[in-house]
Formats: sequence, structure tokens, C-alpha cells
Amino acid sequence: MIGWDFLFSVAYTTPCSAVASSPMPGAPPTSATPELRNRWGTISKTERLKYMTIWWNTLPHVLPFKAWRVAWNTHVPKRPSLDHGRRAVTLWLYKAEKAMCNALKETAPHNTYSGLCAELATFSSGCGKRNLKAKTCRAVKKHARNTLKTRRTRKYRAVGGFL
Repeated sequence: MIGWDFLFSVAYTTPCSAVASSPMPGAPPTSATPELRNRWGTISKTERLKYMTIWWNTLPHVLPFKAWRVAWNTHVPKRPSLDHGRRAVTLWLYKAEKAMCNALKETAPHNTYSGLCAELATFSSGCGKRNLKAKTCRAVKKHARNTLKTRRTRKYRAVGGFL
């Protein structure tokens, strides 16, 4: 099933206590609508969780193929509360990926949960901390991304296409 990377990127944006969003430069002091607060990075955790709950509850109904919808509704474990944060949602989605791929007789794109977490961290931003003695965050992450892309390409070619 294609699209797991997108779903994991959504799961990785679940608010948690370890990560706080900061307003974008030039953000207005107050925004009237939740859409504007989200756009400028000033939306509260409570508001963001409300919209993420709606998103995850809607997802099984909008999957593009009936087989995917059936597999999701019958094999995916119950979603944890989003209040438990990014780690709980990412672990739940990893288990969902395994269950869906087993049900659809497909190869799962991620072999281990720790490997998935390393991959997600590679594509996260988190460059806000300044350390003048280290390489820039951009250079370090670019190398990690290129390594990941090479590994993925080899794996996809070995199985004859997309996972």
C-alpha cells in the first residue's frame, strides 16, 4: 500500500510535550480563525488535537480502494488517544501498517519500529538549536536522507517495484 510515508508524517506531527511549535516569523499577534492560527503556527495543542482526531477518524472512510477500507476496519488496532503524543500514535500506525500489509498479503515497507523512528527523525526539522562546533543541521540531514533514498531504491528494485 503506497502512502504510508504520508500517514507517518501526519502521525509525527502529533503534538507532544517534548516538542513545542513556535510562531512563524511575521505572524500576526492574534488570528481570528483556527485555520489562520494553524497557518501561522499559533494554534493551541488542544485545537490541533481536535482537528487531528477528526482527520484520523475520517481516514478509513476515504481510502481509495475497498480492499484497503475493509482491511483497515477489520485489522487495524484501536487508535490511542492523541493526548498520549507522537510516540504512541506512531507506534499505533506502525502496528496498523503491519496488520494491513499482512491482511493484503503485501510486504511492509518498514521492517522495525526503531528503523521507522530513525527514518522519521531524518525528515523532521528540528534545526532550531544552534551549535557552532557541529555541522549544520541541513548538511547532516541531507546526508542521512540520501543514504535512506539509496537504501530504499535498492529495496524497491529487489522486490520489483513499489511497496
